[in-house]
Amino acid sequence: MAPGPSEPSSSTDLMIVDLTGPKNCAVCNRPANCFNFGVMSCDACKMFFRRTMLLNIQYKCRRNNQCFDVNFSCLTAPYCRACRLVQCLKVGMKLNLSTVLEVKNSKDDAVATLIESLLYQDAKREKTLMAQFTFENPTLEEVIESKQLTIVARDPTHEMTSSDWCFFGAYTAVKFLLGLTFMKQLSTRDKVGKRDKTLLLANYSAKATLLFSAIRTMRAKNDKMIKPDGKDFFMEFLSKWSDFSLHFTNRVRSMLVNRLIELEITNEEFILITVLFFCNPVLDGLSDHAVSILTEQQKVYSSALMQYCLLTYQQNGPSRFTELLSLCTVTNKYFEDVQYLYWIFQFHFHVKYKNLVASVI
Repeated sequence: MAPGPSEPSSSTDLMIVDLTGPKNCAVCNRPANCFNFGVMSCDACKMFFRRTMLLNIQYKCRRNNQCFDVNFSCLTAPYCRACRLVQCLKVGMKLNLSTVLEVKNSKDDAVATLIESLLYQDAKREKTLMAQFTFENPTLEEVIESKQLTIVARDPTHEMTSSDWCFFGAYTAVKFLLGLTFMKQLSTRDKVGKRDKTLLLANYSAKATLLFSAIRTMRAKNDKMIKPDGKDFFMEFLSKWSDFSLHFTNRVRSMLVNRLIELEITNEEFILITVLFFCNPVLDGLSDHAVSILTEQQKVYSSALMQYCLLTYQQNGPSRFTELLSLCTVTNKYFEDVQYLYWIFQFHFHVKYKNLVASVI
């Protein structure tokens, strides 16, 4: 008897689609709908396992191989590659040598490596946001220049306001963007390099913060923007002024999140599109050096996203790619609404924002 649609035909199949409904990855517990290498798993874990086995990469855990046993959350990517590999093997992933010729593609491996690196950096960003805080008040320039801040473990009893979350969300977003490999090519040792980084981050950090908030909200199965603590993000502000129309109120709480929900965007698509939007070579004021770097990086991330779409959606890959790019227009429009709120509450209600928030909004 042939196996049903929800069963792998063998432990070495690369991918068998499950038609019975949504399930979770056996490795990281994120949403998955396919059997890869014999195990129900997400695309990120599939690519991680394939690349690790094909290239025979060895990892070492710094936490006594207990990363999947302590404080592991399905809302974030696995932090430790060594423990992730152990988990892959533990749940039964197997790469048959006879399938190596099918799956060993240098272009696919490059995309897998890029996505894995971005997801890892994003997981660190989210972990910092959720568990730490700083009471200092740095400017954007000070963050760019890596001014030493006192970052402390966040006291669970400390009530974080929406303004607190705005600030620390922006701070962790800036640190994530600064950590991208190509940003190191933009020197901060001269005025031109500092200006390039400042322009890029001032133009995009707030948008990245909103995107990160929207994907977190979507993962929490909510259709209205929420803070990391699960509370409604904008009602604290909107409830202070009844002059806002119901249409505007609903739009500012839901527009970006609803678009991500409509797209059913994956973690891999989200992180690639977020970085792709950041690589904006047509931003006024950039030096020729920065334009050259960003143009090249835009090609890299655009190509990676297209390759991912082709691998995941086959003949529908190009249309999926176009759909994802449309998110840029929605993000920009949403940012305009947030800017409007920022000015309203700063001048009418004298809300004090930290220096970093003022720099990026």
